[in-house]
Amino acid sequence: MTLLTGTVLGAIAVLAGGEAAFAQQILEIDLGSGRDVINDEWRAIRPGGRFLVDHERGLLYAVDLEHPDDVMGFSLLTGEPDRLVRIPKGEGPRELPSTVRAVSQASAGGLYVLGDGRVLHLDSLGQVVEDFWRPVVPGGGSAVCDLGGSPAVPSWGGVVRKGRSGDEILGAGVVQGEALPFHGTVQEIVAKVTSRPTSMFCIGESAYTVAAFEDAADTVFSYSLNGGEGKILPPSEFAEGRVPWNRKLRLAGDGHGNLVLVRDMALEVAGAVIDPGSGCYAVIRINDPNPTISFGGIVEDSALVLYKDYEDTVRNGRPTRTVLYTSGLVKLHPIRRISGEACPGMFPSLTSESQRSEHENDPAPGAGTDPTETDIVVRERRRPS
Repeated sequence: MTLLTGTVLGAIAVLAGGEAAFAQQILEIDLGSGRDVINDEWRAIRPGGRFLVDHERGLLYAVDLEHPDDVMGFSLLTGEPDRLVRIPKGEGPRELPSTVRAVSQASAGGLYVLGDGRVLHLDSLGQVVEDFWRPVVPGGGSAVCDLGGSPAVPSWGGVVRKGRSGDEILGAGVVQGEALPFHGTVQEIVAKVTSRPTSMFCIGESAYTVAAFEDAADTVFSYSLNGGEGKILPPSEFAEGRVPWNRKLRLAGDGHGNLVLVRDMALEVAGAVIDPGSGCYAVIRINDPNPTISFGGIVEDSALVLYKDYEDTVRNGRPTRTVLYTSGLVKLHPIRRISGEACPGMFPSLTSESQRSEHENDPAPGAGTDPTETDIVVRERRRPS
C-alpha cells in the first residue's frame, strides 16, 4: 500500500492521489463459532450511533425498545443488564426534549448523549454533570464524541467542539448555523446536501467523521485540535459487490487506538480496521453474508455481530422475509486471518487460515433461506410486542 505524507491530522496519513488503498490483511468473521452475548427474544436493540462498546469496562451500551428513551448497559461477559442510564426528559437545562440520537463515551466512564440538538454529559453513575450544550450546526448534529475532554459533533466540512467561552470550529470549510446555506449552483447545493456527515469517532485530540456521498465512495475526514486536517478513502474492497460505493459507514474504535469502519449492509466486506498512525488497513469479510447479519464492531480479537429480527411470510405467492431494524441476539465471533501481511500490533493473536474452526460450515443464526428464492424486505420499525 502506497502512502504519501501530506496534510496530516495527528499522525494520520493521506493516501496518495486520493485513491483508496488495498488492505494489507484480509480477515474473516468465523460465523460457525463464538458465543452469545445477548440472546433474549424480548430484546429489541438498535444498532448505529446508539450502539457503543466500552472496552475498558467490558460494557455494551445500547438503546433497547424496553427503554427507548434511555441507554442500557449490558455486560459483554454475561449479557446481563449492568446499568440503566435514565435520560431526563423535558426542556430544562439538564434535560433532553427528545429521544436519544447518539451516545458516546466521556472521560472517567461517563457518557455524552445527543438528542434534538442538545448534548448532555453524564457521569459513570448516570448523573448529569452540567447543563446541556447546544452545538450550532445544521440539524443539531448526527453524532457526538469526546474530543480532548469536551464533546464535539460533526458538521458539513468540519467539527464543532464545546469550548470554555463558546463553540470551537475545526475545519477550514465548516458550515455553521442551524441550516445549510442554500446558495451557489445547483450542483454545489446538491453536493452540500448529499455529502452529509453520518458518523463520528474521536481518538485523543483527533476527530474522525464520515461523509456519505450519493454517487461516490464515503470518505473519512479527520480534524485535530492543533488545526490539522486529513482524509482517507476506505479500502477499495468496499467498492466491490452490488453497489459501487460504500453508503452508511459508521466509525467505532477497537480499544487499542485503531479506527473501525462498520458497514451495516449485507455484503461480503463487512468492515475494516485502520491504524490512523500509518494508514495500514485490515479488511473484515463475512463468508456467508445475509440481510439478517450486521457487523457491530470489534471486541479484542472478535467481531460483535447483531442478528436482526425478521418475519417470514408469503406475499403474492412468494416467500418473503421482512428484516427489522432491531436485534434480540448479539454474538461474539472469532476473527481469523485469510491472507496478507498483518498491520503491526493489530490483532496479534489471530489464527491463520490453516487453523479453521471445526464448526465453520455450520449455518449462522438467521440463515437457512435461499435468498434467490425469497424476497427480502428491510423495514425500519419497532419489533412487535
